Amino acid sequence: MTWTFFIRKLRSFAFGSTDALLFDDRFIIDDIYFKRRLKFRNIDKYELSKMKVKDIKRCTGDGNHSLYDVEAYKYLDGAYKEYDEYCEFHRAHGHEEMDVAHYDALIKSIEENGYDNKHVIIVDYNDVVKDGQHRSCCLLHNFGPDFEVPVLRVKLAKRTLINKLMRFFYKYFVGFVD
Repeated sequence: MTWTFFIRKLRSFAFGSTDALLFDDRFIIDDIYFKRRLKFRNIDKYELSKMKVKDIKRCTGDGNHSLYDVEAYKYLDGAYKEYDEYCEFHRAHGHEEMDVAHYDALIKSIEENGYDNKHVIIVDYNDVVKDGQHRSCCLLHNFGPDFEVPVLRVKLAKRTLINKLMRFFYKYFVGFVD
């Protein structure tokens, strides 16, 4: 056993194995999403694949739904008040980046520059979007249901006590909240 192997195992034990996703140059993961949801987690497996945007689902408290049913998609069809309320709810729960201006900038960027495939949409193995709901909705609206998009399928392991402690201290000192 080499020192490099031992250090890698120790780092994975303390910090989680999801850090490996940051070093895979086939895709880019949103920094805020990584810090909130993936940091100090262990990953069972992941794979890069493609899927049609119509097959991406959104999970809510009452089950899985089509992207056609979420506020981000409805906003593209003119449901501005509902989307504003959706953003207000999320900002009240620590997601300051959720606002209409941010989404409008994303919409404009995709319309003017196309979609950058390096910014993958993250889904679980049940095709439920974990990161990239707004991008998925824009792609569905602009390019249709059969548009194929690269996705990163991720299966996370249950958090260990060490993962939970590291996450607690990180949130305490850095301030990221769920």
